[in-house]
Amino acid sequence: MFDISNNVLMSPNQHTIMRSISCRGIGLHSGVVVNLNFSPAKPNSGIVFVYNRPGYKSEIIEGSYKNVVNTQLSTNLGKNNKVLISTVEHLMSALHGCGIDNLIVEVDGPEIPIMDGSANAFVSLLEYAGAVKQSSKRKIIKVNKTIEVSDSNSSIRVEPSNSDDLVLNFLIEYEDSLIKKQTYSYSLKNDDFQDQICNARTYGFEADVNKLREAGFAKGGSLENAIVVSGDKVLNKDGLRYEDEFVRHKILDLLGDLYLSGHRISANIYADKSGHTLNNQLIHKIFNQRDCWNFQEETSKNQDNWESTGLAALA
Repeated sequence: MFDISNNVLMSPNQHTIMRSISCRGIGLHSGVVVNLNFSPAKPNSGIVFVYNRPGYKSEIIEGSYKNVVNTQLSTNLGKNNKVLISTVEHLMSALHGCGIDNLIVEVDGPEIPIMDGSANAFVSLLEYAGAVKQSSKRKIIKVNKTIEVSDSNSSIRVEPSNSDDLVLNFLIEYEDSLIKKQTYSYSLKNDDFQDQICNARTYGFEADVNKLREAGFAKGGSLENAIVVSGDKVLNKDGLRYEDEFVRHKILDLLGDLYLSGHRISANIYADKSGHTLNNQLIHKIFNQRDCWNFQEETSKNQDNWESTGLAALA
């Protein structure tokens, strides 16, 4: 399979996909089977979601932190405080990790499909669709002052970086005897998203499943799309993909939430048990403190004319 991410990530230019491509899958929380379609988008348009609900007028929602209306268990976009498209974080993470700046995402249901619980299926779709370099340059958010948000048990902090890279440092800690304490550091430009992050699956605890379903969540959840922990055991027959898959998935989520800023970010980020709520609050705080950051144009030592052809589209 053709790898687009490293070449595209290092380019100073914006990218979209070369051709449209589709898939379908079940929503983790809604349990609804959803059709998903990706189409090329013009430079500077960003990630745009189109909700084509059968029998209703299409709703267009910009993939922006401003349109996050709920962060309970996932990152959910909507209008007027009404959720329209749920669980966008894994798809946004794949776009961030593969360097896709502009894309039209059409969906005919209330939630982005969970696929296998990771971002791997979305990365595969992007590979098949191919990437094309666009004329406009990328602008990155260059953080120049420390900003932090926290609650009683968690925090996330962004600090200036001497490079134009984004480096994420994440810590999780649970009282259970399996996960315990895990840490992981990831560099967007120097590490490999496809090898290190995109295969890490979402996870939950067997003791919480019934409560979640009674509350209207996890209707589409199964051992096929989530890691389920029971005491000191993983119930999935094939076990874990990485020994520290849990914290790697939290980095996957964070990459997706951060991409709702609309740009790449140059900074060092330190997350201590952070989740979707704090991640979104951090982006809001960054944009609310205009003296703490500035836009700068992406630079590259290798100014290339590279363009991927991808493979034949699946749809």
